[in-house]
Amino acid sequence: MNINKSFYQWHYKYFDFLRYYGLFHSVKQLPRIVFQFFWNPIIDYPLNIILGNEKTQKLYFDFFKFRCKHNLFFKEKNLWIGKTTLRNVYKVSYVNPNKVNYIAEQKGTSFYIQSGDWDLKERKLSIHQTVKEIFVDKVPYQETYQYKNMQKFVKAKDYGRCYWCRTQEEVDNYFKILISAYHSIKKNGYKTQEELKKENKKGHYNRINEIRVSIDRKGNYILENSGSHRLAIAKLLKFKRIPIIVVRIHYLWVMSRELI
Repeated sequence: MNINKSFYQWHYKYFDFLRYYGLFHSVKQLPRIVFQFFWNPIIDYPLNIILGNEKTQKLYFDFFKFRCKHNLFFKEKNLWIGKTTLRNVYKVSYVNPNKVNYIAEQKGTSFYIQSGDWDLKERKLSIHQTVKEIFVDKVPYQETYQYKNMQKFVKAKDYGRCYWCRTQEEVDNYFKILISAYHSIKKNGYKTQEELKKENKKGHYNRINEIRVSIDRKGNYILENSGSHRLAIAKLLKFKRIPIIVVRIHYLWVMSRELI
């Protein structure tokens, strides 16, 4: 287990809570986040070795149904799944990009199934401004609103708001990669991360980097914090289906469709 990487992920997850839920709720959640940090190497990974992934998944889901039925432990109907198991819960599926019409105001945290009103804070998704400026309006990327904003954030060292670009050169490379991706998708079609990995073994391709969505209580797809540019490109090029992974489902939708 890479302790430095795991600590960074824990650190980022906690400050993600702090950003979206506020100080009071984040302090309350700290014991649970620490618990999850140690659960992965001590419990979840060994369970997958002993039982296998499918049986471990079933164990999580069966216990969740039992807990909800008898109102045990927590009032919230939330299902958290260990990291090792989750890798196979996150399966690639396909959807028409025009069915992804909302974006999450309250981003997903660590729950695969989550109750509450997080889905009521979604907002209507319009075509990504940068994609429209560059590929529809033919504006040079250096003149786009996003480019100018990213320049400001780099100067202010607010790297989290400029896709972790730390220099002017990295900002330019970010846009060059975006433009290259557009032309590649237009020419070769929209490919999964797995397909891209086979074509370029040196690239950083991973299933979790597919377009990530949540499903709200009505069954609507909500775009999470990954893939807004790619989704906009897919819509612009009028693709009928694209790969996604569902990272969060509302409890009410799960129960109404008996998905587990």
